[in-house]
Amino acid sequence: MKPSTQDLQRMASLLDEHITETRRMLDILQREQKALTSNDLASFEKSLELKQRQAATLDSLEKRTLDLGSINAAPLSMKNLVRLIERSGISPLKSRWKNLQDLRRQCRQQNMVNHRIVEASRTHIRQSLDILHGKVSTPGTYVASGKTQIDTSGHFLAVA
Repeated sequence: MKPSTQDLQRMASLLDEHITETRRMLDILQREQKALTSNDLASFEKSLELKQRQAATLDSLEKRTLDLGSINAAPLSMKNLVRLIERSGISPLKSRWKNLQDLRRQCRQQNMVNHRIVEASRTHIRQSLDILHGKVSTPGTYVASGKTQIDTSGHFLAVA
């Protein structure tokens, strides 16, 4: 049994809202990267605040979607929604779904990039603090297992 016209309109509206809010999240994540790479603490803090609010908005939207009841007597879940979209054969719904999935993938990738930038900054700060506190680390070399081994003999491969 195919979804009714009203159900199809409701699904299209839900997908449009998910797309809009996910696009907002991607924009926030891109601004966060810009703040991180330019060492702009105020902008970074603002983007973190916006990101947390947007994540709450996306969570709320997901909950609202699931609280809408059923379509064709099937409880509305993201899984059922996807199944109905794929079975509907209606290309505008399918293209909306694909667009939403692409945006979600971009958000995940952007978030991973931002995480790597933060981790690199943390490492740099930790190393700088160690130097300031007189904790000079001995350079290590990689061994066959892939772990770092510190040369305690005082012999190095090269001399400055």
